[in-house]
Amino acid sequence: MFFHAVPDNVNTEDSNCTRPCHILAPKDYLHILWTTIAEFPGLIIASFGADFLGRKPTLAFGLLVLSLSCFCLMACLERTVMTVLLFVSRAMISGAFMVLYVYTHEVYPTAVRALGLGTCNCFSRLGTILTPFIAQVLHV
Repeated sequence: MFFHAVPDNVNTEDSNCTRPCHILAPKDYLHILWTTIAEFPGLIIASFGADFLGRKPTLAFGLLVLSLSCFCLMACLERTVMTVLLFVSRAMISGAFMVLYVYTHEVYPTAVRALGLGTCNCFSRLGTILTPFIAQVLHV
């Protein structure tokens, strides 16, 4: 079997697990909340950027800042800095995809656009479904 369940009566922190399970603390939920809230400023920044700078520069700026913040996440950082970088990353990717959806409608004809967006949406949903299973297999 690919999936390894840990029984409820086993304390994984004392066992010989290579990656012990940790119970989430309230501060962990606050960090998740802050990174989730990041989508709203990202959409607002992208809206104004698309109006004033144009769609291509806004998309390029969003993806550039996203890649820089993701690159910085590879370093071992303290929790607050990591949360700020995740906030920036999530804001920029949310805004970039909003601009990308707007820009796609302007560039491609309807038949190509519908096929491309439908196919990408299908594979993104498939990836969303498969991610937990793959993560469990690779995280053993």
